[in-house]
Amino acid sequence: MCDIEWSSDHKTLLVRFASTTTNESQACVEHLVQYMKQVLDNGNLFTMRVDTSQMAASPGFPTVRMLVQFMKSYRPRCAAQMKGTAIMIENSVLRWLLNTAFSLQPPASPVHIVSTLPEADAYIQDAINGCGRTNCEYRYHKNEAQETLLSSADQQLLAL
Repeated sequence: MCDIEWSSDHKTLLVRFASTTTNESQACVEHLVQYMKQVLDNGNLFTMRVDTSQMAASPGFPTVRMLVQFMKSYRPRCAAQMKGTAIMIENSVLRWLLNTAFSLQPPASPVHIVSTLPEADAYIQDAINGCGRTNCEYRYHKNEAQETLLSSADQQLLAL
């Protein structure tokens, strides 16, 4: 399950992932990408808050590849329209997948990883007020145990 809400007052995309299987998580990420395309196509300036605290299953590396492709193709629009994103992540596997995605395609706009929703809300408020911080925490940290699970093609992507 994935809840996506558009807050027109604050022009913020509020995303809450609540998935228990890999297929549900993958569907949630795909739904988010489609929703973001609509927001970007409408020309809105916006911020985004993502809550992964109820995401019990990883969407998997194929979904990371799809997300990277979206980030590449929409990079100019994201840079122009996104004022900031706060992503709440508690799960180390999800953090690694996000780290992997951002190592393959760095975010086009400021992104901040947080541990709590109040931290996310504070960051979003700063971004709305034009004080968004720069990207943080997006240097790829090698994890050999997890990398052995990747296909050889995906391992080559990480080597770039």
